[in-house]
Amino acid sequence: MAGQGFSVIGHDYLDAVRKAGAIPLGIPVGDLDACQELVATVDGIVLAGGEDIDPVRYGARIDMRCSALAPERDEYELKLLEAALAANTG
Repeated sequence: MAGQGFSVIGHDYLDAVRKAGAIPLGIPVGDLDACQELVATVDGIVLAGGEDIDPVRYGARIDMRCSALAPERDEYELKLLEAALAANTG
């Protein structure tokens, strides 16, 4: 539908997680405050490829090599990563 966002996970990612002996679970961009709780319920996370990370996040400028940006996804996945690292170093 026009104007509606979506989340997509490639079969290669799903197959790799299955081959590793785990059950893949797609996690769409969601509540930033729930990241810590979400990470506590899974054994690991895979951050799949997708849109470019906004270069501003790592001190660079956007240039012609950038394609689509998804700032909400960047923020959510970085929060998930932060929660996973904190849980791993406990």
